[in-house]
Amino acid sequence: MKKYFLLPIIALLFSTTLLAKGVTVFIDLSPAGSFEAKAKSVKGKAVVKGDSVVAENLTVSVKKLKTGLDLRDDHLKKKLNSKKYPKIKMVKAVGKGGKGTALFDIRGVKGKVPFTYKKVDSKYMKADFKINLKKFKFEGIKYMGVGVKDNVRIEAFIRYK
Repeated sequence: MKKYFLLPIIALLFSTTLLAKGVTVFIDLSPAGSFEAKAKSVKGKAVVKGDSVVAENLTVSVKKLKTGLDLRDDHLKKKLNSKKYPKIKMVKAVGKGGKGTALFDIRGVKGKVPFTYKKVDSKYMKADFKINLKKFKFEGIKYMGVGVKDNVRIEAFIRYK
C-alpha cells in the first residue's frame, strides 16, 4: 500500500520538472513585493562535454515574456525597447563544474554575468543568472511609487546536446 501512495507524488515531481521549461525572471520590488516574467522557450542549445558547457546565440523573445498583468507586460516591453530589440540575447556562455560566465546583450548593451548550472534530465540543463540592471543601463523603473530593485534573477531551462 505504501508503494502505491508514493507513485502519485513521484509522478507529480517528474511532471513539474518536465513542465518547467523556458525562462523565468524573478523581479523584486521596492518598497515591497515581487513578480515574475515568464517565457515558454529559450531558442538555441548548449553543448555539454563532461562537466563543461558552451552556449552561443541563445535568445528569448521579449514579446513572449508574460507577467500575468497586461499593463505590466506593456511597461516591460517598453523598458526593454522591444520594437528595436525584439530579443534578449545570450551571446556566449562558458562554464565548468557548475559555474560560468555569460555575455548578454540586452537592449544593445553588452555585459558579463556569472551563472550556475546543472543538468536536470537528459535534454535540459537549468541555469541561474543574477543580473544587475544598472549594468545594462536600466534606470527609473517605477510605477505609482513602486520601483524595481537593481538585481533580478533569471532561471532558464536550456536544451543541450
